[in-house]
This record gives sequence, structure tokens and C-alpha cells, in this order.
Amino acid sequence: MLKIQNISVKISNSIILKNIDMYIKRGMITCIMGKNGMGKTTLLETIIGHHRPYLGHINYNGVNISKLLPYERAKLGLAYVPQGREIFPRLTVKENLFTGLSIKNNDYKLDTEVLSLFPILSEMLDRYGGDLSGGQQQQLAIARALLMRPKVLILDEPTEGIQPSIIKIIKDVIVHVKEVKKTTIVLVEQYFDFVQDIADEVVIIDRGKVFKSGKVKILKDKNIKNILAV
Repeated sequence: MLKIQNISVKISNSIILKNIDMYIKRGMITCIMGKNGMGKTTLLETIIGHHRPYLGHINYNGVNISKLLPYERAKLGLAYVPQGREIFPRLTVKENLFTGLSIKNNDYKLDTEVLSLFPILSEMLDRYGGDLSGGQQQQLAIARALLMRPKVLILDEPTEGIQPSIIKIIKDVIVHVKEVKKTTIVLVEQYFDFVQDIADEVVIIDRGKVFKSGKVKILKDKNIKNILAV
């Protein structure tokens, strides 16, 4: 479905990603792991269109999308929840959700099914985004992306700084979206237990390169645990 071929990316003349090859399979959850500073976020930002590779290309459903702008990729069905959430603090929860609908021909109707996945948001529709807790903001950011009805949902560290009860909600939503909506999911994640619970496949990034990839069971490999150890 999403094929990344020989991607290399420079930022400010520094090579961040080097010859990355990945294949994201339709309907599966692929987790990208690695220590901080290894290029994981840059990889997601390249997939969504914030960086243009100087080598290689990205194919989505057989079409080269490497030169498409982020909004053009969004129209094709890619939705991105960045690290830090990037909700609008001076917009209400409802208004933040509406921004996720702007790509859908201005059909400003909130999907009750999406809201049902995050019940707390229905109670806070008129509250400003900046007044929400970190966990509530993360739920809002994911709900906003889901309102786009994406074919590929891309998440950058969705559990970072989130309390355990909210992590469980996020995990349940990710699994639901995969199993019920058949959405393909790509996420960067640090927590072993979370990844082992939800992932189908794992890609380990080390110093801007793919160290190893495969089924989630590769996380039991001692060498991989050493690579990921803080």
C-alpha cells in the first residue's frame, strides 16, 4: 500500500535519513521504533510531505507521491497526528474538530461514531483546546484525524506524557480503527508493552537507517533490545 524506496533526507545540510526502504502493508499496524534523534519523526514527516527526499521516492497505491504537498496527500487519505498534537489552543474542541473536516468538501458534520470513541470530547465541545489536559488534547488530535476518514493514519508517539488510563483508551481506539475501519496505521512509539500489544510489524531505526524490520516478535531479539535501550 505504502512503499518507501531508498529514501534519503537532508535537513540544513545534515543527512537525517539514509536509504530507507519500508513497505507498509494494507490494514496492518506498523510501529517505528528507535532511540531519540534517530530520524523517526523525520520519516513520518517525509511520508506526510513536510520534507522532500533528495533520493528515492514514496509510492502510495502504486502512485509516486514524493512531490505532492501535504494537503494533496491528505486528500488521498493520509492523516497525521504529530508529536505535540498541534491543536489550536484558542479554538474550541468543536472548532478544532471542524478543521479535520475541511479536507472533506466542507461537509461540517461531526461523526458521532468518532466522538463515541472519545466520550470526554462530547462533554467539552465548547471548551478551548488550550484548556484541555495533555491526554484530552491527544484524544482531540486523534479524533480530528479520524474525522478525515483516513485510509492511512500516521501517529507520532501518541502515548508520550499520557497517563495510563488514557493510554488504554488510545490503544483501544487504534485497535478498533484497524479491525473495524480496516485503516492502515503507522506510528512511532517508544513503549515496548504498547507496541507488543498492538503492532503487526515493527521497523527499527538506528542513526537514520533501518536496522531491522519484521513481525513484532523481533522485539524479543537481544540485539534489538540493546539498540532500543536508553
